Amino acid sequence: MYRLTDSPLLDHEELLELQLRFPHIRFCLVTALYLHGLTTTQPLRVQFAIPHHRTFPGVDHPPVEVYHFQDRHYQPHQTELTLSGTTRTLKLYTEEKTLCDLHRYQKKLGRDLYLEGLRKYLRGHKSPHQLIKVAREQHIDHKILNDLEVLLHDIDT
Repeated sequence: MYRLTDSPLLDHEELLELQLRFPHIRFCLVTALYLHGLTTTQPLRVQFAIPHHRTFPGVDHPPVEVYHFQDRHYQPHQTELTLSGTTRTLKLYTEEKTLCDLHRYQKKLGRDLYLEGLRKYLRGHKSPHQLIKVAREQHIDHKILNDLEVLLHDIDT
């Protein structure tokens, strides 16, 4: 399969095809952050979560990165993103869940993407209350609150 060098890695048709072939996948982490418009970074691989007890047979294209989430991380805070100009949707995690997951995986993925997403989330005039609620459910609210305090202070000054 060939692709123009300036075409996006995250082609919505390819994502939709993946989801149709494997209905249990949920786009997550940097892929979800990008789909929500909270980062300018395109992921090098399509990242998605599957339940921890499922296996993924693999695909040749696009390049993928599979995360096995325990039920407590796989089930909650899923949403659908309607593709522009269609009635088709992609299944992914909410912005708040995506930010919490990026915080959990920051040792592997780095802290910069999480902080960029958090800044854009706050600049979008979103109230941090829902983010704090999701972080509390995932037992990382004290860590998220520390980051929010610093970033909200920077925005206010």
